[in-house]
Order: sequence, then C-alpha cells, then structure tokens
Amino acid sequence: MSNEDDIGRFEFLAGPILPGQERRMNTRYPIQGSVCFRWISAAGRALAGVGATRDISVSGAFIESRDVPPLDAEVTVSAALLGGANDYLQTRLVGAGTVCRVEMDEELGMGFAVSVVFRTDGASAQ
Repeated sequence: MSNEDDIGRFEFLAGPILPGQERRMNTRYPIQGSVCFRWISAAGRALAGVGATRDISVSGAFIESRDVPPLDAEVTVSAALLGGANDYLQTRLVGAGTVCRVEMDEELGMGFAVSVVFRTDGASAQ
C-alpha cells in the first residue's frame, strides 16, 4: 500500500482540509502577555525580539511584534503572563519551537505563529 492510499483513507475518515478551514488541533485562548524570543539568523547571527502574545494554546502561540523571525526558524520563547486578583500573580512560560506562519501587514498587524510546547517557569507574587 502506498502513502497516497494512506492519505486518501485519512481524508475519507477526517475529510479534506478546505481553504480557510481551521486546521488547529488545540483551542487558542486570547491571553496577552509580554514576550522575549531569540533565534539564529541564516548567517549564524544571534537575534532577539520582544512582543506580546495575541493568543496561546497548549501547542503554540501567536506573537505580535515588529521583530519577526523567518518562517521555519527555530526560536526560544519566554512569555510573562499576569493573573489573579489585580494581576497579582505572574507565570512565566518558556519553550523552544518553530515559526510556522508569518504576518507582515503594517495595517493589520505584524507577528508570527510559533509551534511550541510551553513549560512553566514558576509563579511569583509581584
């Protein structure tokens, strides 16, 4: 049996993905937090940027920023999220992943989607 047979069988069971159809497997949550991220350029130079999360899921995030790594870049991400009464608690999420989408529209917004599994780096009172 060929891979094409497997793909056809999968589409039969799950249905084809149509243009504009949501392909994410996890729920995205509209959580804003400050973000620092780093990547290595194609020339081997270490680069860094800052931004804010637009949304987060268990498998990634969209980061709004004017500093945008290229598609498929490996990035490390550190996001500070506030919560609790009067934003009293801060949780830091950290992880490494891959840029899977880039948006470069000055009017609609600039940023990138990153596929990353976050881990917590503790919670602290401010």
